[in-house]
Amino acid sequence: MSLIVNTFAFHHEFDRLLASINTLLIWVLAFLYFQVFLNSESNIGKIKKIILFNFGVLFFFYLVMLVTHYILGMSNLSYMGKVLFSSSWYEDAEEVRFQGFLEYPNLVPLFLMMFTPFLFHYVNTKSFGKLKMFFLIVFSILLVNASLSRSGLIAILFGFVAYSMIFYSSKNIKLFTAISSFAIAMTLCFMYFFHGFTFLYDKFDQIANAREGSNLTRGSIYESSIQRTFENSPLIGMGIKDISPFDNLPYGSHSTYLGFFYKTGIIGFVIGVLLFLFVIFKIYAQSKHFFKNYNLKFFLCMFSSLSLVLIFEDIDGSNWLIVYYFIIIGILLNKKNWRNSNENLFSNV
Repeated sequence: MSLIVNTFAFHHEFDRLLASINTLLIWVLAFLYFQVFLNSESNIGKIKKIILFNFGVLFFFYLVMLVTHYILGMSNLSYMGKVLFSSSWYEDAEEVRFQGFLEYPNLVPLFLMMFTPFLFHYVNTKSFGKLKMFFLIVFSILLVNASLSRSGLIAILFGFVAYSMIFYSSKNIKLFTAISSFAIAMTLCFMYFFHGFTFLYDKFDQIANAREGSNLTRGSIYESSIQRTFENSPLIGMGIKDISPFDNLPYGSHSTYLGFFYKTGIIGFVIGVLLFLFVIFKIYAQSKHFFKNYNLKFFLCMFSSLSLVLIFEDIDGSNWLIVYYFIIIGILLNKKNWRNSNENLFSNV
């Protein structure tokens, strides 16, 4: 409705109107895929093999970046318009930023947060499973760190830590509580006596301001988008993302939730936030129902982290991202895929 009303209420560039229609159709397509995978049992084993192959390809691209940059001295590499890595300013110095031939670098952590849970239990069922799980975590962190995505790095670390706490606390809650309490107490004492809080604050400030230009652009887009929406159409939003004067980026971009507000106003913002909260709640309910399946709990941790990252990223910034997001949600909420979870059906290949 907002798109239709604003098409006639305000002047818009024709290409921005087409872009908004395209985005709307992608959302519709994503919901259709969600319905398909929600009602059809999936071959999880085949999916995990495909994801493992894709993960290997992405890591191979990372190795290519290391060789071409640190050995051959190249500062960027692209092929047929797709970027493998490029130079970017980070902490007042020029650094290479891994993109992996995706549309933009911040898609790397989003890709990993969605697909890593499929591999986690799979590699654990093979020989040297614990070692492979360790390398999977290390490789994931390396790839995210190479993308120079600050929010992505914090989010994926949070996801791994949260899952570790859930996993080990379920094994022996009393022992886990005792060890955790002792470790937290010792850490707090150590930080107090050795000025650790000051170090953490300085480190956080360093990370937050590592890409100052990006911060300024994002802040300007956020502020102007909110102001523009409140002034013109607070209830149903602006409908169409016109180009802003800030690096020629659209209003309402670089944040999924801000995008909801800008395009669909207060009404759409509330519906959009409730949608992602509902997704997290349903994954949680599924993990509680199939209580022995820790892979579902890992999905819960990663998709909770992903929902937080969407404060700074667009879920529809790439066509494949939003489609795969809803496909995976359909797979997770389809009880047919988990009916034999007590026998670890999800780990069968």
